Amino acid sequence: MDKLFFRGLGIGLFSSLTLAILNLILTPVIINNLGLSDYGIVGIYTNWIMLVSILDVAISRTASREIGFYIGSNEKLSNLKVLFQTSESLYFLILALITIVAFLTMYVLNTVGNIFDLKDLVLYLFLILSGFFQLLSNFYFTCMIGFQKQASSALINCLFGSVRVIILIILLQTFKANLELYFLIYCLVFFLQSIIFRFAISKISNIDIKFNLNKEKLILLLKKSSIMIGIGISGIFASYSDKIFLSILVSLNEFAVYNLSWIVAASIFLITMPFSQGIEAKLSKIIGSNNKNELFTTFSKSTFLLYSLLVMFCYFISKYNLELISLWVDIGSKLELTSRLTSILIIGSFFVAISYPLTSLIISLNNANLIFKVNFFLVLVYLPFLYLFIQMYNMKGAAVLWAIYGFFIFIILTYFVNKLQKKLQIFKIITFNLVVPIITCFVVDHLINFLNLDYNNNLIFLAILVLKIVLTFFCIYLFFKNLYNIILLKKTN
Repeated sequence: MDKLFFRGLGIGLFSSLTLAILNLILTPVIINNLGLSDYGIVGIYTNWIMLVSILDVAISRTASREIGFYIGSNEKLSNLKVLFQTSESLYFLILALITIVAFLTMYVLNTVGNIFDLKDLVLYLFLILSGFFQLLSNFYFTCMIGFQKQASSALINCLFGSVRVIILIILLQTFKANLELYFLIYCLVFFLQSIIFRFAISKISNIDIKFNLNKEKLILLLKKSSIMIGIGISGIFASYSDKIFLSILVSLNEFAVYNLSWIVAASIFLITMPFSQGIEAKLSKIIGSNNKNELFTTFSKSTFLLYSLLVMFCYFISKYNLELISLWVDIGSKLELTSRLTSILIIGSFFVAISYPLTSLIISLNNANLIFKVNFFLVLVYLPFLYLFIQMYNMKGAAVLWAIYGFFIFIILTYFVNKLQKKLQIFKIITFNLVVPIITCFVVDHLINFLNLDYNNNLIFLAILVLKIVLTFFCIYLFFKNLYNIILLKKTN
């Protein structure tokens, strides 16, 4: 078993959670020192990055999977070199084109309407450059995972992300920095991060920087990336169409309640993202080497780790979300409604999240078009029913339909994985990987509740909740070490 791979997954998860916590701390600092309007500009920048990231994820993750496959199939270094340089050149060209369009837009708007003063122009310049270097850094980060260096890539990302947030907090709190300085720091840190990532790739692969667009590799990347773009767009429609419909059909106060519930439910994807990035590259390498036993053990054990974390998160957040939300924000009479919506939305998010390994496996088996077809079909069915459910049941209808959507995508993808890889014993893997952590969470939670501890004090409540999570993970780890080889892997020995 590849211990370095699971070490990389663990470090990737730690990095993701660390940056999430730091950004959670940074948010009120921005609002208190820059104001809501400037925070709105930060939000616009974030949404712009998210939108362009559809293209980023398509190319960078395609390149990462192909790199992993080449390494697994022991391709010549020269072929791997051509693949990476073609990926890098293609990505840089597209990124440069987007940046030029952004600068031209700024020039045209300023020439025609003279709407920018010097301060606005400087801010817009830093916004564009920050986006350029952030996306370039994301590309190198993902490609390092393809080179089977997830731990190193996660550590570099965590280090620079932490430095960026800490510098911003100090500047905003101590020197009352403005938005121009805020994005200047963004620009500089992501620029340095890109250089370090590229230097690390050169060291581990001996691939130098060279503009190279090999026709064969270019066609391969464009073909597979186009499918990934389709998957990304259909995924955004599925994830955000309820928010779009509700923003039009309900009042702002009601929409704010639903959005708050969604933020809690969607936080589960902080766990799945580092896993998804790492497992695709690893599975591609294994498929390239045609090692069936390693495919079984890697997929089953990595999904057990992921499912254990997801079950723990969903179980305890669902059960105690009323108390946790009341500690986080003060929303008065809307608290119970927010709690109910959160419980329903978490169900949908859970099923979508446990579908990530299935999606990664199907894509690694060069069946990304299957994922696109499934997503496209479900979205076509989902959208009219979403409108109908909102009209009939308001926000609760949207939440229930999200839960139904998540369940169906999980069932459908499980069916196709079983069809593509019958020897993988997917039903057995999923059953074991879900039953063990669910039973463990239930037993630990009720045993500690049996002690009748005092939950009235907020600090004591949080301490007991953390204790439950730690004990649950410890117990699951014991199952992982002892029962796994007995129940799941006995047929492969």
